[in-house]
Amino acid sequence: MSPASPALDALDAPLSGPAELSVSRVRQELLIAGSFQRCGADGDARPCVRRISGGPIVEVGPGTLHVLLALAHPGALVPSDAMHLVNRYVRPLLSALTKLGAKANYFGRDWISVNKRPVAWVGFAHDAQSGRAAFEALVAVSTPFATGARARRASFQGKAPGTLEEVLGREIDADVLVETMARAYIETYGAACVRKELAAWTADAPLHDPPWTATQEEAIGEIGAGPDAHGVCRIGGDVLASRDAIAQLEREIAVIAQAGSHADLADMVHARVRSVFSTPDVALEGVRSLKSITDVIVRALGRGP
Repeated sequence: MSPASPALDALDAPLSGPAELSVSRVRQELLIAGSFQRCGADGDARPCVRRISGGPIVEVGPGTLHVLLALAHPGALVPSDAMHLVNRYVRPLLSALTKLGAKANYFGRDWISVNKRPVAWVGFAHDAQSGRAAFEALVAVSTPFATGARARRASFQGKAPGTLEEVLGREIDADVLVETMARAYIETYGAACVRKELAAWTADAPLHDPPWTATQEEAIGEIGAGPDAHGVCRIGGDVLASRDAIAQLEREIAVIAQAGSHADLADMVHARVRSVFSTPDVALEGVRSLKSITDVIVRALGRGP
């Protein structure tokens, strides 16, 4: 694991119990890319590192709070499956934020709302084969988590992202809020949830990936496909999904691509997409139609409009 990416092994490292919690401050201005995102492809010169969960690139800086709840399986603390990870495990965070004086809400997207403004990004990581899972959040205390083009993502539904201090109109002690959020999780889940300290986010080894060959807007934002720096066709973007499902689809698409030209390429790709994401226990969020994934793959392979 790169020292630039704390908890990037949250789906693989041994757990000391059913769940391990980390709540900490980000000390440096960075871009935090989702597990399936491309860093630096949009020309943003800020250092970019990767997190364990899927979803979009999130902007962070001094005062941004990072919450990570690593789970033995989606139902480790409360009844849940992979598709409901955020809905189930965001609740103590909502309670902690509401104590600031305004009700915090989660409406099933990848963000938390306070006073009708997005103030935090939330998402999940999952591995269907092992069952391991994680809930992750980045809370904008004084540094916005989405600006410029990122603030116009389809997921925000026209609502302008803000910071807690901006939305509430007062200064917030981030260190106090860290303890408030940690206490909310520990009190909710008891001894089954163990607090753990993580290394700080740093940019000693910033990432830089080539841009996607093909992209398409979906409910969650951009999805894409195209070769990485090593020439391997990858599938991702802002999507939230089981990591092993994405990896399996990439392996199957590589086999199709190596086989050469096919008149029925789109049908072949779509059959693989359907097969992978209809597998029991596999999670996929933010995509209205699997055809969107098929389309970007076909275009990335150079055989689509």
